[in-house]
Amino acid sequence: MTAANALHAALELARAGLAVFPCAHNKIPTTPHGFRDASADGETVQALWRRHGGSLVGVRTGAASNLAVLDVDAKHASAKQWWADNRQRLPPTRTHRTPGGGLHLIFAHAEGLRCSTSKLARGIDVKAEKAARFGGRRPACRCCMRVRPHRGRHGCSLS
Repeated sequence: MTAANALHAALELARAGLAVFPCAHNKIPTTPHGFRDASADGETVQALWRRHGGSLVGVRTGAASNLAVLDVDAKHASAKQWWADNRQRLPPTRTHRTPGGGLHLIFAHAEGLRCSTSKLARGIDVKAEKAARFGGRRPACRCCMRVRPHRGRHGCSLS
């Protein structure tokens, strides 16, 4: 995705009320404060892309956008097994295919839901509200994606 295409997608998402920020092709935020710079204001979003560019759109998860994302990484056998065992238990939701062949399942944020990495299974991450401060570190929690939706009832396979 080009920076112009990413900006167009970011503005559409911002109009829908999502706080967005630019990310590089490697999913690293291009702004000085990463997801903390996210905004749903169109003028601010344009300024972020003008100053920092980015070929991917980051969406701040958690209360800021009322979104939580279940990130299923297809590179891990345990993630594939978790998906096979649990996909029918999940409610229908918007799903995006990731560049690595995994999935981002988009849900409404639930109060108290926090980010986690591989707690459900190796390769299954929850992107929600950032974790509280632990030992002076604040783990980053963001969701950077190419905005190419796949809609439907999790009909995606992880082969």
